[in-house]
Amino acid sequence: MLISDVTLGTQHYTGALVYLSFAADPRTVSPFADATSYGYVNPFGRGKVTIVAGNGTTSAYFAPGQLYIYYDVKNSAVGFGSYAAGRGYPLTFTATQPSGSFYGFQHSTLGAAADIMRTPADIVSYTPLTANLVTNLRNSTTLCGNASSCDVLDPTTAICTNLSPTPLATSQGSFYLFEPYTDDVTKTGTQPYSGNFGIFWAERTRSDD
Repeated sequence: MLISDVTLGTQHYTGALVYLSFAADPRTVSPFADATSYGYVNPFGRGKVTIVAGNGTTSAYFAPGQLYIYYDVKNSAVGFGSYAAGRGYPLTFTATQPSGSFYGFQHSTLGAAADIMRTPADIVSYTPLTANLVTNLRNSTTLCGNASSCDVLDPTTAICTNLSPTPLATSQGSFYLFEPYTDDVTKTGTQPYSGNFGIFWAERTRSDD
């Protein structure tokens, strides 16, 4: 969940409340590792977007094969990736902040949970309930962090080098999620990063719910 600018089909919404969801079987989660990260991914599920703007609500289902969910433990990033634009789009939450920025995103539940997974001894630095948020995408959790919708997102710096959204196919037409709230510590526009914030949560339910 986040507040952002979004387009669905022919309708554009400014400052809307956007919910992305992915209904999936936790048994299809698998570990992943590549040259820059490691964690967990689930590519099998049904993606949905719900947009709340003004007094209205609209929803659409993503076409099969558009979305997947992932948790990058190494880089403290979690969210919804797409096969059209990669791991940073349509929505990724990170606990990293660019050097020189002032937002303090390192103080997030996402950063804490990933830190505990990377370095179990660090659990003593957190309240006991924080450890319950540690996840492998098979259990319930609630993680917060800065929210990015970026085709080319560097999770180690939170810098986005391409602010143009990629269209994703849905039952209501093309979907675009923008990144309207940005800053740049260089003040040159060359290293934008998101000043937005959001929440990622997972819930276990019965398969027939």
